[in-house]
Amino acid sequence: MVVTGVAIAGGLVSLTAGRRIDGLRRHLSALANPDFRWCFLTRMFMNFGIFSIVPFMDSYFEKVAGSTNSGAASSYWLLAVIAGGVVPAIVGGALSDRIGRRKPFVYISGAIQALAASVVIFSLVSSTLALYAVGLLFGIGYGMYYAIDWALACDVLPDKENASGRDMAIWHISLTLPQVIAPALAALLLTYLNGTHHLLGMTTGHNLGFRVVFGSAALWFTLGTVFVSRIRGVR
Repeated sequence: MVVTGVAIAGGLVSLTAGRRIDGLRRHLSALANPDFRWCFLTRMFMNFGIFSIVPFMDSYFEKVAGSTNSGAASSYWLLAVIAGGVVPAIVGGALSDRIGRRKPFVYISGAIQALAASVVIFSLVSSTLALYAVGLLFGIGYGMYYAIDWALACDVLPDKENASGRDMAIWHISLTLPQVIAPALAALLLTYLNGTHHLLGMTTGHNLGFRVVFGSAALWFTLGTVFVSRIRGVR
């Protein structure tokens, strides 16, 4: 929570200072471009979803799947995600270049990731084999999204000739910031809602925390997919 607080405070200070200090204002100038800003925000939404799931798979394997070695099980699950993502990343990237379109691939990949999260929400999958299958499905969307989103970001850079490195660094914050904030906030929800409490007339527990946290991930994936439509300069 301390790290999260420092990250948020640092971000707010940077943005505030950037509005007043000419050098910082120029450094953050790419965010004034609507297409770049929506590309930044949608990637941030998607990464909030990813980092609301991945850090907690170890706990999920232990508490829901009943794994006796949850660390190894969650590592194999990540291997399934990576394995599922390799071919879609390569094929999706090549197809996107060939047909000159980015958005359809982002829509498809975002929908696949939201579907994978939803499967876990509604059924609380307890079979290890089924979880690996869900990991493969998630990986298909994950791999395709990351390949195409990099291309999308390159397409919307406001000043490709003179400031591409600077602006890509700003865009990369949309990956690093959710890695800090999402797990910290999700961990609080997970710990509280998986415990036995009375909240708004209902009793928590029974793995409610996993449903809520993974449900929030599905929502983040949906937002990150839908708002890609606001990027006007890319098809």
